[in-house]
Amino acid sequence: MPESEGEEGEAEGEGEGEEAGISLAAMEAALMPQVLETFEAIAATHTKLEKAQKERLAILSKGETITPAGEKKYDKLKGEMVRLMEGVHLNNTRIEQLVEQMNGLNKRLMMLEGRLLRLADILPRQAPGLPGQPISATS
Repeated sequence: MPESEGEEGEAEGEGEGEEAGISLAAMEAALMPQVLETFEAIAATHTKLEKAQKERLAILSKGETITPAGEKKYDKLKGEMVRLMEGVHLNNTRIEQLVEQMNGLNKRLMMLEGRLLRLADILPRQAPGLPGQPISATS
């Protein structure tokens, strides 16, 4: 009897795992519009903040003083950017996975580039004076 209870418990655990996986996908789908909206707002605010910062630097480089309205606008945009970024939470494990993936792709790209350069160096010596003509397998 205890063995069957253990098997039933395992079966229930597997079912819960599948439900959790489905609900996780559903949660991701539900959150996606909100996440995209947040990143769009961050991008828009960043554009405005960058423009305000360039204006500030131009004024300061001329030796002039920044108007209170300009300072207020800059501070408001900076505060908005901080508020938006506080709502973003990144998963460190996923960031590490993505960095490792990018490093692997970069390593493969470098290997392929090296191979291509070696081939480009070898081919002219194998068929001098015949640009664009195929090289036979017997030579």
